[in-house]
Amino acid sequence: MTLRSSAGFALALVAVAASPASADRLLLVPDTLADKVWAFSAVDGSLVSDNYIPNDGVMRQVRSIAQLPNGNLVMAEPGTSLGCSTIDGVLEYSRCGTFLRRIAGQADGVCDAQQVWVVGDSVWFTRSDDVLNSDGGANAIWRMALDGTGLTEVARPASFRRIWGFAPVAGGFIVANGASTITTTLDFVSTDGQTVGVWHDPEATISGVRFAQQVSPMPGGGVVVATFSGDYGLYFFDANGNPAAGMPFYYKPLGPTLAGISPRGVYPLENGNILYAGGTVVGVVNPLMQEEVVIVNSVSATGAARGSFHWITPIDTDLGCRADLDCSGTVDGADLGLLLGGWGVPGPADLNADGVVDGTDLGALLGAWANCGA
Repeated sequence: MTLRSSAGFALALVAVAASPASADRLLLVPDTLADKVWAFSAVDGSLVSDNYIPNDGVMRQVRSIAQLPNGNLVMAEPGTSLGCSTIDGVLEYSRCGTFLRRIAGQADGVCDAQQVWVVGDSVWFTRSDDVLNSDGGANAIWRMALDGTGLTEVARPASFRRIWGFAPVAGGFIVANGASTITTTLDFVSTDGQTVGVWHDPEATISGVRFAQQVSPMPGGGVVVATFSGDYGLYFFDANGNPAAGMPFYYKPLGPTLAGISPRGVYPLENGNILYAGGTVVGVVNPLMQEEVVIVNSVSATGAARGSFHWITPIDTDLGCRADLDCSGTVDGADLGLLLGGWGVPGPADLNADGVVDGTDLGALLGAWANCGA
C-alpha cells in the first residue's frame, strides 16, 4: 500500500461477511434515547421491528453492533458522556438479544467505544476520547480474538484527533477522524497499525466533509460516509478517495420536514438504495434519482423526540436457527407462542422479513419444528 497523493490511498474493499439470502439479513439501528435496537429490511429498508432488542438496563448509549460467527452480537458502548466510565466498553449479547458479558471495558483501557466490526478472526473497534490526541492521546483502533481474548491496541498515531466510524478495506480500514470543531479527514490505517495516512482531505478538495460519523463499504468498491456537521449529508467515494463515478458525490437528507437531517448512520441496501439514520429519522435515499422516503419519524404529536438513531449494522438472522425465537436450541411451543403474540405486525417472528408476521411465517416455523441446529 503506497500513498498515491495528498487525496488518498488506492484500495479494494474486503468482504466483511458472506451475503446470505435477502430474507435472512436485517439491518440493526441502536436507539440511544430509548436504549433499545430497531431492525430494518436489508433489501428495501422497511421497518421489521421497533423493539428487536428491548431496553434491558445494560445498554446505555450503544453506538454500533457487529455479529460474531456463532450469531452472537458485540456492541460498542461509549457510555452516557465523553470520557471514561465503568459502563463504557464492548458488550456481548446472544443472537436473541440477551446480555451475556462485558468483553472489554475501563479496566482494560477501553472507553468511548464507537464502531465495531468483525473481520476475519478478530473483533475490531475504535476508541474515541474527548482528549485531543497527541503522542499519548487515547484515540485508537483496538482488536481482540472472537472470544474476547488477546485485547491489543493496534494503532494510536498522533494524527488521530478524534475518531469515530471506520470501514474495513483491503489491508486495513478507512477511519473518520475529526469532529464538529476539528478539521475532518478520512484516513487509511493498515491492519498492523504501521501504515497511516490521509485517504481523503476535505481541506484540499473542498468537499464539505465535516464531523464524519459512520463509514460503510459500498458494493463494488468505495465507501459512503455520513457527516453530521458542515455540509451535512451522505458522501460517496471511489476506491481512491475521490468522488464516486456514475452517481452524485453528495446527498443532503431532507427528512419529513424538508429542513434537513444530519445523518449519523448509513448503509447500502440490497436494492441499490441507501439507508440512513440521524436523530429521530430513518430514511431511504436513491442517490441517482435524488429521491428520499422517510421510513421512521420518531417524533411525538407535541414535537418531542422519542428516538435517537445511530449507526447501521447488517446481521444474518439465519445463524443457528431463525425459527428458534427464544434461543432455547429447539423450535417448540414457546416459539409458537412468541409468533402468535406478534401476529399481524412487524417483529422478530417475521421469519421471511416481509414486514409482517403472518401465515407464511407460521408455516416456516412449523416446518422447522424440533429441528434446530442452534
